[in-house]
Parts: sequence; C-alpha cells; structure tokens
Amino acid sequence: MDRILSTLGRTASFAALFTMTVAVVVTAQTPIKPSSAHWAQWRGPATTGVAPGDAPTRWDDTTNVKWATPIPGRGFSSPIVWGDRVFVTTAVPTRAQGAPSGRSRGSFAGGGAGADIAHRFDVLALDRVTGRILWQRTATVATPHEGYHRQYGSFASNTPVTDGRHVWVSFGSRGLYAYDMDGTLVWKRDAGVQMRMHMQFGEGAPFLLHGDRLFHTFDHQGDSFMVALDKHTGKEVWRADRAEISNWSMPVVVEHQGTRQVVVSATRKTRAYDYDFNFKASPVAAGGKLYLSTEEGDVVVVKLGAAFEVLAINALTDQSFVASPAVAAGDMFLRSRTTLYRISES
Repeated sequence: MDRILSTLGRTASFAALFTMTVAVVVTAQTPIKPSSAHWAQWRGPATTGVAPGDAPTRWDDTTNVKWATPIPGRGFSSPIVWGDRVFVTTAVPTRAQGAPSGRSRGSFAGGGAGADIAHRFDVLALDRVTGRILWQRTATVATPHEGYHRQYGSFASNTPVTDGRHVWVSFGSRGLYAYDMDGTLVWKRDAGVQMRMHMQFGEGAPFLLHGDRLFHTFDHQGDSFMVALDKHTGKEVWRADRAEISNWSMPVVVEHQGTRQVVVSATRKTRAYDYDFNFKASPVAAGGKLYLSTEEGDVVVVKLGAAFEVLAINALTDQSFVASPAVAAGDMFLRSRTTLYRISES
C-alpha cells in the first residue's frame, strides 16, 4: 500500500508539472482548431500531447477493449488516426532474428540489435471500428546498416502524419513515402543519408506536417541536417545543415512578431529557422543592413542589431539565387541562375 501511495504521489506531482508544461507549449503554438475525430501526427493536433476531447479511464483484458489486432514485425511509431482510419508502420524481418553477435558499436549499452538482416518496411491502414487491416503496403525492402536499442528501439519508430487526403511515412535512412488514403503510392524520396546514431540506439525522429510542408530532422553522429519538403511532390524546398549529434525531437512551428519559425530542440542547442526561406548564398552587409538571398528569388533585408527586424523582402520573378551578392559604390549586383542584375536606388 505504501508503494502504491508513493506512486500516486509521484503521479500527482507529474500531473501538475505536465499541466504547467502543456500551458507553456500551447501558448507558443500558432492557434489551430483541433478536431476530436483526428490524431494526425505525433502528440496530436497541436503537437502538445493534449486531446481536444475525452478518453477512457478504465479497461482490462475483458472490459472496454473493442478490438486487438496483432501487428507483424516490430515498430514503435505511434498510431495516427483520421476519421475511420488508423495508420501504423512496422519493419518485418525476412528471416528469423537471433541475438546480435559480436560486440558491435554501441551493443554494450543495448544498441545494435537487428542489423544485417533484410526487412520489409510496411505501412498499414486499419478500420477504426473493427480493427481489420484494410491495406498493407511495403515501402521498401532493405538491410539496415546499423541496429537499434534492443528494448526501446525499432526500424519503424518515426511516427507518420496525415492530412486526411494523404499519409506520409518516414523510415529514416530507408526513405520517405507518400500514399493516398487507399494505399496508392504518390511519391517516394531517398533520404540521401545512412544515419549513424549514438550507441546504435536507432532512428525515430518524428516529422512535422504544417500547411503544404513537411519538416524532418536528420541529426546523427555524422553530417546532420533538416529539410523542408513540398508535401505534394516530395521535392526539397530548403535544407539547413545542423551542427548537431544524435537527436530524436520533432520540429514545431511558432509565430513571433508576424514571422513563422521552425524550432527544433536538440542535444547542443535549440535553433529556429525561417519557415519560408532557404539561404544558399552567403549574406552580405551594408549600411547597417543584412542582405539574405534565397533560392525562391527573394532578397530579404534585415536590420542589423540585437532586435530582429525585416526591412524589406524584394522579389524577382522566376529567379533563384545561389551566388552571393556583391556591393560596390552603393549598387548591388545579384547573380541568379540565369541572369546578372545591377540594383540601384540612385
């Protein structure tokens, strides 16, 4: 009894802390209109872990369990729900798995399980009412280059996302895939990286769907980065290199002083990225102003100083800037992929 009371005391303390934490997070999010019928991505409608409706309080093996459907393979991605559909991902070994042999990198801490065995990387859709599997699609078959934590990891730990029209799934190093609600593949994208996770604990960072964009971090013990993708095509909108090591957090979008930012916490730092712009060209400064050229054909002019202030956003139609600007005698020279411009106010 003392143990139970002690546990309840800790639970009450956690509940109070959780409530305060949620309050802080909610105030940071852009206001949305969540629906109790959907849980479309990791941690729900506002990515806070708070549902807009109620949930069951009591159940056991014989009470309030409407269905229980075995899922093949192994996967720790969270289920997502849209209307009458429930989606999960899993990784199914193509042959029996034994105990990891040898002392691979990280295996002494529980990592390294499951490597060097081919797996099917599957997406499943289930009927919300009956639990029946409506469709199951194999995104790819691959042999992972490294393993996962044998107790807490899997090769299918990235939680999918949906907008009710499409479902997007990530298998990390094994690629990203988009399906319609009936299981037809819309597009697929090679991740372009073989991630090396700390102690081979496994991949699993959730990605964020916001508007027409998907945001996905690839933080590991190599060259880390984050990408923003067009959800309709899978094409890269922008990419940002990150001086980070292994990290499993999901980006969130916040709005500050009218500007949307993509914020990611990580092992070393929490960073914010401009939602709309990707700066390949190096910035230049002149007259107390900083000039940032984008691949979308805009040049953003920011006031230099402690406070962030956008002075102007200058757009040139059908242009893209990779080369850095040059400034001489009050003129700016911009080279796009096709054209050289001289810009002058005199």
